[in-house]
Amino acid sequence: MGDPEHAEAEHLYGDELLEKLKYGWAPLPNKTLFALVLGGLKIRMMRSMVTMVSIILAIAFLAYTGLANQGGYNLAKLSQKLSEAEQTKLETVAEASEKIGAAALVESLGAGERKDLAVKLGMGEIESQQAEMKKIAAPLRNGKHNLVEREKELGDIEADPEAVPEDLTKARADVEDARLAVESLGERKKLLEEQIRLGVWLETGAGPAGMEEELEGALRLRKETLVGMAGTPSRLNDDGLEQLALFLDLAERRGGLEEAIKVLREVVAQEKTKREASDLATRLRRAGINVQATLKGNPLDTWLIVMALLTCAVGIANAMLMSVAERFREIGTMKCLGALDSLVVKLFLLESGMLGLVGAGIGIVLGTAVAVAAAAIQFGVFGMRCFPLGEGLKVVGLSMLSGLLLAVIGAVFPALLAGSMKPVDALRVDE
Repeated sequence: MGDPEHAEAEHLYGDELLEKLKYGWAPLPNKTLFALVLGGLKIRMMRSMVTMVSIILAIAFLAYTGLANQGGYNLAKLSQKLSEAEQTKLETVAEASEKIGAAALVESLGAGERKDLAVKLGMGEIESQQAEMKKIAAPLRNGKHNLVEREKELGDIEADPEAVPEDLTKARADVEDARLAVESLGERKKLLEEQIRLGVWLETGAGPAGMEEELEGALRLRKETLVGMAGTPSRLNDDGLEQLALFLDLAERRGGLEEAIKVLREVVAQEKTKREASDLATRLRRAGINVQATLKGNPLDTWLIVMALLTCAVGIANAMLMSVAERFREIGTMKCLGALDSLVVKLFLLESGMLGLVGAGIGIVLGTAVAVAAAAIQFGVFGMRCFPLGEGLKVVGLSMLSGLLLAVIGAVFPALLAGSMKPVDALRVDE
């Protein structure tokens, strides 16, 4: 028994038969359409790769530019915010420093607590002191030799009855300068020796008697120095600010100095903010980013993106035109079998759309990776801190949509050309 519909189709002729064949092509399942597209891409692998590379590069540039611009805008806003931070009045800082400086913070600690505090302050790390001792050994030796020479010259001038007063004054000044230099280096050497001895005692417990009292005096001196410099925190390095914060924590545990502690904590925070602002401003200048211009917007970046996308669209259109030229006989054969113009157009648009999606995905990954690496290298922690996450998702979505639209739009004309081609013209073309 045969299929009734098949039996009925065997008795159809002319236009009625063509009508049945036409609907045999038109409602092809999507699975079949995609199989045809994938087969075509596999056959024309090199041509497809060239088209995809153009999409990858354009979308990578789009993603990188979008993320870099938004990141630069975020950095410019942060720089402006940091530079506009308020500063505590000096009178308030001086009063707070005096209160904390007069408090017996170190004296209230036990022996174990003092050692713990000294370790946190870095007093047990003697490598830097030992290295500095080696560095000042030669200058100190040369300074002593220079002092002996200056004193000898002064003695010769004083013994010379014909010496003029100007030479005598200059020789005495040279001797005084040499003596001050030697005394300064000598005091620094003595201080380093004390720090090294104290560090060895903290680390090993070995040392002369009276180290407990020496540690207390060193801690008290460190506290007075740091608190006294709070009025001009720019004189403190980063370690000094952290050490000042340790003494403020100690004062907070002691109690009764809440207002003074609050003021000095604000000073420490403001100084860190000021240094961050300076560091960020330097990085922005090196990167060629003008804060005010960036906050207003830069039309040049938009123009570059538009030109890149147009170039990509032209490249896709050219590649798809070449694909049509290579497939004249295939197009003619499909049309002879009853394929509609819309089916041919759909095949070309699907092929280009698949290239666009894959190329856009790879381009987004590449552009994002470059943007993250550039932000980390140029701006360090600021780059990661200001990297656009929420805005970055918009950039990724826009890049993916742009890749798909560019591929489809670039293939519209070649697809229409292929769909409108007459079967007899397509089959007449030589391979």
